[in-house]
Amino acid sequence: MNDFKLIRVERIEKNGKKELLIPNPTTLKLIGAGSQGAVFQLDEDICVKIYVNPNAANKEGKALEAALFRGYMKWVRTM
Repeated sequence: MNDFKLIRVERIEKNGKKELLIPNPTTLKLIGAGSQGAVFQLDEDICVKIYVNPNAANKEGKALEAALFRGYMKWVRTM
């Protein structure tokens, strides 16, 4: 399950547009990608988001924890 640590997400500029480069040497399924990172499915119930910028990960983690505290989400685990 720790295969996700092999995945890298980088932001590159191509033809004047920013896009993500996502080298994935694993068999993990890419669920989606956005401006901050990419989400991969680890198993039926667990996904992981890999961020380009650690600061974005911290901010989103705090937002998810606040949502959990207010009852909007059932469970969140950050690594």
